[in-house]
Amino acid sequence: MTMSAEKQCLNKALRLLGRRDHSCRELSQKLKQRGFGSELIASAIAACEKMNYLDDRRFCEGYMGHLRRKGYGVMRIVQKLKEKGVAETYIRESIEQHCHDACQVEDCRRVIEKRLPAQQTRDRLFRFLYQRGFSNDVIKQALHEAPDC
Repeated sequence: MTMSAEKQCLNKALRLLGRRDHSCRELSQKLKQRGFGSELIASAIAACEKMNYLDDRRFCEGYMGHLRRKGYGVMRIVQKLKEKGVAETYIRESIEQHCHDACQVEDCRRVIEKRLPAQQTRDRLFRFLYQRGFSNDVIKQALHEAPDC
């Protein structure tokens, strides 16, 4: 007995979501890569959202926390979330809730503590932190507060 295409698409979506959270667009792309049509994908995504297995707001907050722990700043986090297809409203809400100025400075300070022995100059450290997505003001404040800089 063969399974219907709709059921196959939903099962594949559930297996992907069982491994980790995905954004709607990310899941849609993965299902498309596996050869499912857009109507089947839309149906599977709607079913996953209805069962509360797929939620862009939850994905946004979880992925943001993951990136912060990895030492990324707000600008880079926003960029990565946009790449994943997360709505700007969810990104903005999560930033306002979890990444206020004091948190950003603290995150930057943690990265400095990890990187300081490996960096030869303050300029190189500044460039590294900027590439990680921290703003100029946050970097300056964190470097000013760091004892060895």
